[in-house]
Amino acid sequence: MQKLFPPDYPPVDSRTNTPIPSDSLRAPVQARFNHIFTVMLLLISISLIILMTGADLALEHLIFNPNHQWPGQGKPPWSTLYTVGPLPGLILGGTALVCGVLGTFISCLKKFRKPAVFLVLLLIVGPGLITNVILKDHVGRPRPQELKTFGGEYQFVQFWTPGPGKKNSSFPSGHASIAFYMMAPWFIFRKKSRTIALFSLNTGLLFGFLVGAARIMQGAHFLSDIVWAGGLVYIVAEVLSWYCLDDFNISFLNPTFSRTYPAVDARQHTCSGRELSEPALTCKYPVTRQIP
Repeated sequence: MQKLFPPDYPPVDSRTNTPIPSDSLRAPVQARFNHIFTVMLLLISISLIILMTGADLALEHLIFNPNHQWPGQGKPPWSTLYTVGPLPGLILGGTALVCGVLGTFISCLKKFRKPAVFLVLLLIVGPGLITNVILKDHVGRPRPQELKTFGGEYQFVQFWTPGPGKKNSSFPSGHASIAFYMMAPWFIFRKKSRTIALFSLNTGLLFGFLVGAARIMQGAHFLSDIVWAGGLVYIVAEVLSWYCLDDFNISFLNPTFSRTYPAVDARQHTCSGRELSEPALTCKYPVTRQIP
């Protein structure tokens, strides 16, 4: 029996049994990158507004009082937010780690393993590695309380300029980044439960800016430090969701499309289906031409 798997058959959506245009196969990939581009454009736009208005320094001047004190140092609710701020994120990440480990042994928890891996990796890579190790230890932006204007020893520098500050510098805010981490469930539930997803996103953003406001009141960060802390966590979460969550079925690096090609019996001119090992898309076209 001679069989044929025609290479020119386009992939077909198995739900509607209709051909999928080649352009639409790239649509999810393009949509993902467009989303990240939009977030980056928003961050750059906000940064330009802060730069043109001088909001970073202007806000610190409004907060700093003539007695050379920062109103958020040692005073509630700002001191409470500073102390409590990292705890929800650490609890969420720790719970995810426990669920991920237990999901290896307990069958009822297996379905939570991928979201758990996503949450743990986001905590490590976002607020951990990128914010507190790569950027804060190498950008060197002096904190507001370290500026000469407010009784310190350094001049003000923008966040994109290497500064003279020491490790654990101002940009970006570590406390704000782990507070913004609380919007992580948005990426898990956005295609499953819009209500839970939006609640998580809004809660994470609100909590992040509240903790960021506390850090500004303490003279520890500028407004741009807070904005970029949230933006970086969001971008890292978006990229990690491509790999850790099952909402991105086509690899953006090396797409492979699932197909089920019909095999042709040259003697009887009948078709039999032979499935290949790809789950997402299927091709189910009858073949009528005879094989010599």
